[in-house]
Amino acid sequence: MAYTHSIKKLLNIKDPNVQLAEVPVTKEKKKDQEYLVVHGKLTYRPSCCKLCGVKNNSYQDLIKHGTKCSTLTLTH
Repeated sequence: MAYTHSIKKLLNIKDPNVQLAEVPVTKEKKKDQEYLVVHGKLTYRPSCCKLCGVKNNSYQDLIKHGTKCSTLTLTH
């Protein structure tokens, strides 16, 4: 979608590993306060295993197991 580039630019997201969702912005309400939420993923190919040190030469060397959901607060 063409809007993802504009949203990344507006939020000053320069990391090429950040991929926004197909519907990147939604409205959510928490404790009587309405927020705009930007949905995305941080995806990257690690250079090596943090535990054993095996180098990642191809997609068959290391396998990612799952994802982690995070809430980020952007400041001015």
